[in-house]
Amino acid sequence: MARLTTGLLIAVVCGAALAADEAPPPRAVDVAAIVRQLGSEDYAEREAATRRLSTLSVDDVPPELLAALKSDNPEVRDRAARAARALKEHIAAERERAAAARLPRGERFARLGRIDLYVASTAATDYKANDLRLWVPAYELGVRVVEKAEMTGDRKPQGGATWFKDFSTYCSAYPSLRFTRSTTTFDGPAHGAGGNQNAIQSAGVTTPDTLYALVVSRGSVVAASFSASLILANGDLRSRYDISNSVVICDGDVRLKGDVQKSLVVARGNITVGGTASASTLVAGGTVTIATPPEPARRVANPLLQRELDSYKVVVEEKVAKPLGYITFFELSAVGVEVAEAGGAVRVTKVAGDRPFAAAGARAGDVVAAVSGKKPDGAESLRRLLRDSLALGNATVTLKRGEATVTVTVALPD
Repeated sequence: MARLTTGLLIAVVCGAALAADEAPPPRAVDVAAIVRQLGSEDYAEREAATRRLSTLSVDDVPPELLAALKSDNPEVRDRAARAARALKEHIAAERERAAAARLPRGERFARLGRIDLYVASTAATDYKANDLRLWVPAYELGVRVVEKAEMTGDRKPQGGATWFKDFSTYCSAYPSLRFTRSTTTFDGPAHGAGGNQNAIQSAGVTTPDTLYALVVSRGSVVAASFSASLILANGDLRSRYDISNSVVICDGDVRLKGDVQKSLVVARGNITVGGTASASTLVAGGTVTIATPPEPARRVANPLLQRELDSYKVVVEEKVAKPLGYITFFELSAVGVEVAEAGGAVRVTKVAGDRPFAAAGARAGDVVAAVSGKKPDGAESLRRLLRDSLALGNATVTLKRGEATVTVTVALPD
């Protein structure tokens, strides 16, 4: 009997110890209490409550927050409305991330708007040129950015890529669509005259023609003009004439000598238009320069005339870190490193303690000798080399530390 009692006691004690090691279940969030804080006399508490409600881990906007939209307190109503809008966007973004997590690496970049990483990732695939897996992510990305830019009705780019609801409909509309895939620069006639569409994936594009195309270019794109096109480029984009009815997103600068019409143009760098702009949205991480600026928007009483005037509206946004609230370009800050060029060398000046460069073992003072075997010649060169390597997997970084050579592996953070 004593043995049984002892055994029982040991089992109870061991069970208690195991239970103590287990993580406690997550506590439910008291949404009602946070909503009440929207009416707090303390401004900091009101602000904190608004932020907290905007990022709740829920599937739908809670009824307590919806009820606050009808509060007698106008500030509570306003804060509840802002929190509800932000929470809806947060829920949608979480669902998007969850869906993207199940996709292959390159497709995941495209779904999440990580444009330059997606473009760089296309170097890894060995599909045949007409394999839909090469084109559908790019096409769907283009459709999404047009939606996020709210380019609808008369301002929506017409006739080519992004005009149709999906890639199969686009292909049906252009039965002579020509697929080209090259590991080098596409250099020559684009065969785009007459509105024939092309699908081009390459290390760059240079053509004397007008491009009517879906282009995924891992380098710069140069053409006479662009019409009814979707261009995703990891480099600059240059045109001798116009851009019309097109979507252009580039990790570089956009420079054209002519006009931009009914187009969405997004650049990590600067956008320079040598002529006029109409019915377009221009978003730059740098500056936007239009040689002949559009006239200020006018308001008139006639609704039909007002609609016509609105159709010519030009939206300009400068120094934007996340264009359309969706597009991101890879930056050195993503891996937690700052560098400076000195004497022809790229020297690490700072590493963030909780980011990939520090985790890999890099230190301030190290000289970056190579990324996956290629030598950077400055901060921008390092950014692009890391981008191209991390799009495919981990990056092997060679560092000079005094007389020693150190090789570290840097991973892309989720």
